[in-house]
Amino acid sequence: MSRMRAPTTDAVEILRRRYLLGLSRRTDVAIERLNVDLALMIRDVRTKAALTQEAFAVLVGMSQSAVSRLENVDYCGRSLTTLQRIAEALDLKLTVEIIPRALVVPESRGVDGEQSAKE
Repeated sequence: MSRMRAPTTDAVEILRRRYLLGLSRRTDVAIERLNVDLALMIRDVRTKAALTQEAFAVLVGMSQSAVSRLENVDYCGRSLTTLQRIAEALDLKLTVEIIPRALVVPESRGVDGEQSAKE
């Protein structure tokens, strides 16, 4: 016997049920969050090094348009090899972790992409 969900008029709950409850939707959301995080991370390390996209591209050995793509949150073609090249060019260490979802604390980002302060 299947359990019926209680009807709701809560818009957030309706959207959660529609877009986040299915495994594929959660996976899609996780992939999009990762793409946003990687794009912002690349932009952040470049700007902290006080480099333009053009100067960064020369340092890493790619074109300026490739750097622009890497910093675009909608781009899905980043590779570990490219991330390693960026890290090496800036004398940084690249680390990758696989951890249980239960240990992940969501970070909210503002409209400008900056992380909000944790309380």
